Amino acid sequence: MDFPASLVSNGATLQERKTRADALSILSAAVEAADPKEAVKRAVKVNGNDFTINGKQFDISKFGGTKLIAFGKAAEPMTKAFAEIIEIDDGIVITNVPTCEKIGKIKFLKSSHPVPDESSVRAGEEALSLVARCHDNDLLCVLISGGGSALLEKPAVPLDDLKSTTKILLGAGCNIKEINAIRKHVSEIKGGKLAQAAAAKGCTTISIIMSDIIGDPLDMIASGPTVPDPTTFSDAVRIAKKHNVWDKLPESARQHLSDGTTGKIPETPKPGTPIFKNIHNFIIASNRIACEGARAKAETIGYKAKILTTELSGEARDQGEKLAKLACNSKPGTAIICGGETTVTLRGKGKGGRNQELVLAAAAHIAGKKIIVASMGTDGIDGPTDAAGAIADGSTLARAAARGNKPENYLENNDSYNFFEPLGDLIITGPTGTNVMDVQVILTF
Repeated sequence: MDFPASLVSNGATLQERKTRADALSILSAAVEAADPKEAVKRAVKVNGNDFTINGKQFDISKFGGTKLIAFGKAAEPMTKAFAEIIEIDDGIVITNVPTCEKIGKIKFLKSSHPVPDESSVRAGEEALSLVARCHDNDLLCVLISGGGSALLEKPAVPLDDLKSTTKILLGAGCNIKEINAIRKHVSEIKGGKLAQAAAAKGCTTISIIMSDIIGDPLDMIASGPTVPDPTTFSDAVRIAKKHNVWDKLPESARQHLSDGTTGKIPETPKPGTPIFKNIHNFIIASNRIACEGARAKAETIGYKAKILTTELSGEARDQGEKLAKLACNSKPGTAIICGGETTVTLRGKGKGGRNQELVLAAAAHIAGKKIIVASMGTDGIDGPTDAAGAIADGSTLARAAARGNKPENYLENNDSYNFFEPLGDLIITGPTGTNVMDVQVILTF
């Protein structure tokens, strides 16, 4: 993975520059370890009529046609690998940055992320149309990766109201599980409803999934379109009220959710429902794999490395401070690897993302110390910005002060992007083609 040269050269000392380069190489190894093509090739095997996924075997000769729906930020590379293994006679790929229009009988659609729009609805219509073309002896393969909640949609409320709901939830400090619990209940395709449509056609459905959620909960990844939904309308209302946004939601969303709690609108399909008899879900990649790749790289280049957690959550600024303090008490030559997904509660009107905010919060605590802190989204996107994250070292605050910039002001305004941008310390990679949450690398020297 290529990084801007400034990310290394900005170090004030030779040792800082070397250590910054080490941190970036470790982040690159994390992304490479979660490569979607390799994940598919590891998990999916075909030998004659035996079609095996994560060790579970299917007899492919029993199926008529093989159809495919792929959606998410890793949809394209997953599809390319999958299509090399098994022949697809009808398929659609939905992603945010497609690089081609068609592969064989599989067509590609560009859709919207992180907020759904008209393209997301068109993608949902196309996906349901493909399901409608299935026959009772067909095999429907669904390739799912992070970002799918926005990329694939059939709204149960007006689209503009769904957009507003999504934006409100993203800025309220809700974690992704809470956001998706609400998303599932204002949609006609999430929360097991895609599986419900497939079951009505009598086909067998196999979902191959790259997890972008802490704990790998099947029902939450891309809002669980092929998985039973244990959450309820009442849960959705409770979450909105917990984060003090219930009264801020559009009236149509509040009415829809309220009607669901009183039974006026049917619940999403629940665990134990017969429709899931011929639905099979498999996770083939997760944040743990990315962090293991980072740890291995760190050890290879001489660090004593440990994975602190793959379930980092909570406010980004709080976690940045905690990680910085932990680093301050670590021996030189230590590599601390973390993974997960923090949240940001918007207090100001600045520009940034959770990874940038985490690093900004950490920067104040490593000033003058021999520590590097770097954090990035494995998908190459951090919040509504073109950055994947940021990197800071012991000289970051001094370089900012020379410009008259105080980190606390930027942190208060959620403006981490504009703090790091003039320093040349934004990690900008472009879309990576994978998505297994975030990775943090903290190095001491």
